[in-house]
Amino acid sequence: MVGKSLRVYLETTATYKKIRNYLDDNKMQAFTYQLKEDKEFNVVLHGMPADMSPQEIMDDLLVLGISPSYCHIMTNRKTHLPMPLFLVSLPSNEDNRNIYNISEVCSVKVTVEVLNKKPGPAQCYHCQGFFHNSRYCSKNPRCLKCLKPHMTMDCKKTLSEDPTCCNCQGKHPANFLGCLNNPLNKSPPVDRKKVQEERLAERKEMLAKLRKNSSPPEKPNSAPPKPTSVAPKPPTTTAPKSHSLLYSKALADSLPKKTKPLVKPPEEQKD
Repeated sequence: MVGKSLRVYLETTATYKKIRNYLDDNKMQAFTYQLKEDKEFNVVLHGMPADMSPQEIMDDLLVLGISPSYCHIMTNRKTHLPMPLFLVSLPSNEDNRNIYNISEVCSVKVTVEVLNKKPGPAQCYHCQGFFHNSRYCSKNPRCLKCLKPHMTMDCKKTLSEDPTCCNCQGKHPANFLGCLNNPLNKSPPVDRKKVQEERLAERKEMLAKLRKNSSPPEKPNSAPPKPTSVAPKPPTTTAPKSHSLLYSKALADSLPKKTKPLVKPPEEQKD
């Protein structure tokens, strides 16, 4: 289950075709995707007159060995007038790839170019839904310009009247790229793992700031002085004195000391 719808994945091509036929026979509201082997490529023919019949172009391509699936003239989106451009869809095979080498169709010189893809997801012109093709859609039709359940070609709204989008009820057609319900304008899904990592990084940064503010400020160039080691002085030892020295010193101390004569100052000598 995806929302309110049921999504089925098939393993074989035969099963896919059976279910596709069952949906068409019972007119069930559903859509399927095109098989890889059934996918076609589109080209645009430049230079053909706007009044040329698409069937004549297809017949001439068959004569050249190319088998197109369908061909129709392209119209201007604003004026809805036909342009000298024809869209040709072909099955993907080697023979049909030779259409790029063709320079003349119905005796008219043409230029073959690849169809430029429209930006954004594929949109169904039957139900105005996204991500599938109208050729494989059996849902109820919805108009491109109004909210009524009919095909766009059957709409009676004129160009002077404002269109109404069936996807968002805005004042624009359903194929407007700026539609709010267009997946091109929706924000991508949130990566929960990335969000958790960002929150964890913010918490670590806050904790680091708190720790830095709570710790005392460090003084610049306040490195503690290196301890200096002083080697202890070796003990001094005095050599023992001999007995002769001791005897001479004791004898000198016992002798009377000579005293100098007292000299009076010159004034006292005159008297």
